Amino acid sequence: MKKIYLFLSLFLSLNIYSQIEFNDVWMAYDKENYVLKGIDFHIKKGEKIGLVGTTGCGKTTTVSLLSRLYEYQKGEILLDGHSIRNYQRSFLRNQIGFVSQDAILFHGTFRQNLCTDQSVPDDKILYACEVTGLARVMRVGGWTLESEIFDGGENLSVGERQLLALTRVLIKNPAILILDEATANIDPWFEKIIHQAVDRVMENRTCLMIAHRLSTLDHCGRIFVFDSGKLVEAGTKGELESKKGHFYQLHKAQDAVD
Repeated sequence: MKKIYLFLSLFLSLNIYSQIEFNDVWMAYDKENYVLKGIDFHIKKGEKIGLVGTTGCGKTTTVSLLSRLYEYQKGEILLDGHSIRNYQRSFLRNQIGFVSQDAILFHGTFRQNLCTDQSVPDDKILYACEVTGLARVMRVGGWTLESEIFDGGENLSVGERQLLALTRVLIKNPAILILDEATANIDPWFEKIIHQAVDRVMENRTCLMIAHRLSTLDHCGRIFVFDSGKLVEAGTKGELESKKGHFYQLHKAQDAVD
């Protein structure tokens, strides 16, 4: 079994296409209550997919299955045509970059928060900082890679924390990127910088964007709409708006709140 894991890990590291397939996937946290029910979709390499729906509809559970945080009971999930159960969890998680609305930072230096691998040279880290715009922010704040970050990033603004999280993903260079409302609640001064950073980090990657605010879906070629654990609609933003179905109702309800 170890030889099979080693071979598949080597194969993927050399030839990652990042195609994702869910084939009739059912998942339950207990034996009776399924939170995902017959999920079917195929995502091609480099596609940008939005996942929308009300709280508890199955969006986060769906993306969590990719890294095998949970096991599913029925169906199959394939990465580049191979079952994800054929890969070690550590390998899968190295292929997935995740940025949430709340960046996870710990007490340490900028460098330690950006990259825990001491073998990665500083010039590679600094280059990634230039690409995302974090370097500009560090210069304004008078920070270097050795500057201190407090636990939880308490001495950084929301925008600074998100830029650091996006830069961390760029350094990791995963094949798949998951954004969970990563551009929400950002300081106005950072809005343009963050959106540019998202664009750059998304380049040449298969991306899944969990969107609570439908206005953040402009990056997405297709949108998957979830309801009560089912994938009920899929298509472009224009196609879904014209159907006047679940997505249209979500959009209408959000506009009423705004």
